[in-house]
Order: sequence, then structure tokens, then C-alpha cells
Amino acid sequence: MGSPKASTFGWPGSSIDAVHGRDGIAAASGDRVRGLLQGDFIQNMTKEELLQLRHGLGEVIKNNALKADNELVLRSLEKFRDARIEELNKLQREVDILKKDVSILSSRTPSRKDVAEDDAFMRKLDKIRNNVGDFEHLWINEAYGPNRQKALDRFSVHVNHFTKYNRLELIASWRHRRRNDTDHSSLSGDTFTQANIVSSIELDKECRRVATAGVLRQIKIFEVDNLKDRSVKMHFPIQEFATKAKLSSLSWNKHISNHLISADYNGVVSLWDADHGEIVREYEEHTNKIWSVDYAKASNIFASGSNDTKVIIWDSLQEASVQTIPSEDSPEQNRAQVCCVKFSPESNSQKVVFGCADSSVHCYDLRYPRAPLFSLRKHDNAVSYVSFINSRQLVTASTDSTLKLWQIEDNSQELVRTFTGHKNQTNFVGLSVHDQFISCGSEDNKVFNYYTGISKPCFSYSFGGNEPGSDEDMEASAAPHKPFVSAVSWHPMENLLFAANSQGSVRMVKMV
Repeated sequence: MGSPKASTFGWPGSSIDAVHGRDGIAAASGDRVRGLLQGDFIQNMTKEELLQLRHGLGEVIKNNALKADNELVLRSLEKFRDARIEELNKLQREVDILKKDVSILSSRTPSRKDVAEDDAFMRKLDKIRNNVGDFEHLWINEAYGPNRQKALDRFSVHVNHFTKYNRLELIASWRHRRRNDTDHSSLSGDTFTQANIVSSIELDKECRRVATAGVLRQIKIFEVDNLKDRSVKMHFPIQEFATKAKLSSLSWNKHISNHLISADYNGVVSLWDADHGEIVREYEEHTNKIWSVDYAKASNIFASGSNDTKVIIWDSLQEASVQTIPSEDSPEQNRAQVCCVKFSPESNSQKVVFGCADSSVHCYDLRYPRAPLFSLRKHDNAVSYVSFINSRQLVTASTDSTLKLWQIEDNSQELVRTFTGHKNQTNFVGLSVHDQFISCGSEDNKVFNYYTGISKPCFSYSFGGNEPGSDEDMEASAAPHKPFVSAVSWHPMENLLFAANSQGSVRMVKMV
């Protein structure tokens, strides 16, 4: 009489042979194994047969797992192969485009021997070589445009702009200090050991005057043309007036030339008549230190940002605030201290951007203050400054020792580049932009210059190296903390940069 186990499932031999023999293992599919386990004959199996069955099933499972592993490895290798082939094809396309670009430019420059032997040319070439990765990226961004001539022209602008300047050259220097601090004999015993941080440098709308302010509770205004005269060795303010508290920020009205606002550590914004050194109006709605103020481009509207987490919008022709950002009924209340605030540069702009101590950046439309147009969260520490290159390019600075360049639209924001090289982990060090150049201070007492297309500094300028016995040298020796650059501001129409440090030293340098 035939075996019921074998006849039930149609496998040759016993059920044990079916799963444990060489042919059985090869034939044992998942369905047949499940059928075997579900059969009622299993109740009649001996202990030894059950052990053999378990071993046989283990072999089947192991074999199937091995097949699955091999399949996974095979699929992975195929993916890697396809990706490399695509990279190779992309590289080949780029090489073909490069050959065409070289051919186009070679036809423009038939004789290159004299140029190649020029020292200035070699210095420029070295700058390109030192930043070859960034320049390759810039070229690739232009490589797939439909018009090669226009793409080459745009890339040429990057190369020529970056290599045009080599350093920052000192034009003028002066001290932001009290009126009677003119020489060593008039200095009190502790003058050199106290901080003299210049927190803000701002040019008026006509660029005729530059104002400085800081912890000395004084605003000083200098005439720019006098500072540009290299024959003048000592510089004195044309206006100076005392303030009630330490100052953190200044901003000139871009519509009324003699209106200047200041923000102080007591949470007060003061509107000054800069021609007469008189306070026109004070605004006291903030409840904590104000870090930043900024006038809109073509109106009397200005914004202030404070440690009380508020951004308040004002009209300098009114006594009370216009609105608060975000609005009080907003579901997205800001809970972080506001470190900086800036209006978008369009003449009719209703957009204001501010950076916070929680590393976030927010942009609001004043007409819709309940929610931000967008928020940016790529920094690792407090965002200390924001500045616009144009209406679609924004630079942010943070105490994570980086600057970030953003391409911004209402519906999309892209991090274009991160700039590193300066040191900034604790202090406000300044940020200013001019003609695709970005400048910031550093906690090693230097000013760093970046070009928007390159992630490393173009060059830097050091406040160090003071003459022995000079005010700066004595103050640096006695100061309890290392000096740092605390404010920078570009002249919008010339290659002139104003910079100041925590010792009260102010300098005007030129990009050459």
C-alpha cells in the first residue's frame, strides 16, 4: 500500500524526502511548503521525522534568502552602473561644450604669449586655480543654456569681477571716542580697559555723511569727502550728540535726508534731526533691548527688531507704531529674540525680513502679517544680520561662522552658496553688500570680502599690526577681550568700505 504522505502531495518518497532530498529542496516552492505544513498528515509524523522536516525547511528558507540577497546585490550594481554611465555621458556632454567654448574664445584671442607672461595675469590665474571647484560649478550652471555666446559672457563676468581686485587699501582712519579723549594725557585710567564697540556705520542717502554709533552713548557724523582727502591726517566729526543709552543700530531716512533713527539697549528708538543734533521723537513700545532698525527705501516707514521677540513697524511722521509682525492674531507667533531686520530694496516694497536667535529667518508682507511668506532654517546658530543684494538675492550672517546666499521667490527659496573663512561665534560683526561683493567682520579683528560666486574669501583686511605706543596698541594690550571687527558698511556708489572694531577704531578702505 502506498504511503499516504507521498500520495497526498504527489511528491516522490516520503514527505521528508520531498523537502530534504536534493531534488526536493530544488522543487520546494513557498506554496508547496505551506501546503505541507497545513496537511493533517503532519500529526502522524514521528519526532525524528519532524526534526528532519525542520532541518529541510531551514535549508529551503536559507536558499531562498540567498537568492533574494543575490538579487538585491545585482539590482544595486545595476543601479550603480546606470548612474556611472549617466555621469560619464554628462561629463562627455560637458567636455564637448568646453571644446566649443575654448574654440570660441581662442578665435577672440589669437595671440596670448604676451598676456601669459604678465605678472598681474599670473596672479589672477592663481586666484582662479585656488577656487577651481567654485568656478567649475559656475561654468556648469551656464553650460546648458541655449545661447553659448551669452552663457560665455555671463561666465566671463564672474571671472573678471572676481579677479579685478586684490586687496583693501587704507584711505583714512579715525577714532570713535569721547570729545575730550584726544591724547594719552586726557584718558582716564580705565579708558583702555573698557569696551568701545562701534555697533553701526551708516551713510546717508546722498552718501555725503557717514554716522557712527556704539556703546559710548554718542552719535558722530563725518563728511565723506573730507575722509577721502588723503592729505588730511586727523579727522573730526561735523556733528556729534550724546544719547541716553548704549546704541546698537542706526538707519538714515532714504526720503528725508536729515532724519536718522537710532536703537538703544533700553528698547527705545529715537528719531534725530541730524542737522541740528536734536531728538524729534522717541518710540518706546519695545520692552527689551533693540538690536536693529531699518528704513524702507522710499517712505517714512521703518522697522525695529528686539529681544522682546517683536518686529514693530513705524511711521516716522506718527507717534505710535503702525503694526507688529507677526500680528497679534497670528497663529504663528515668533518666540525667538529678533537680532536683525531689513526691508526689501524695491521702491514700493512691503516685504520685511528678520533673523532670530533660534537660527531662523522670516519674510513677511506687511499687507498680510498673520503668516510669513517664507522662513529659512539652514543656519546652526543665531542669525545676526540679513542684507539684500537685490530683490531676489538675500545674504544671511550667523554666529555659526558662515554667510549664506539665497535665491528667493515668494513660492520658492534656494540656498545657493555658503561662505566660510571668517570667525564669528559670539559677537555682532557686521554685514554689507556691494556689486556682488559681500563683506563682514570677524572675531580675529579682520574684515573679510567674499564674491557671490565663490565660497572662500577673495581677500581680507586686518585691523591688527598697530604701531607700538599707538592708541590702538595700548588699548589692545590692556583690553580684557580680544578685539573684533564690529561693523561694516559699503559706499553704494564707490568701492569704499567703512569698517570699525570693538576698540573704537574706524577705517575707510578701498577695494583695489
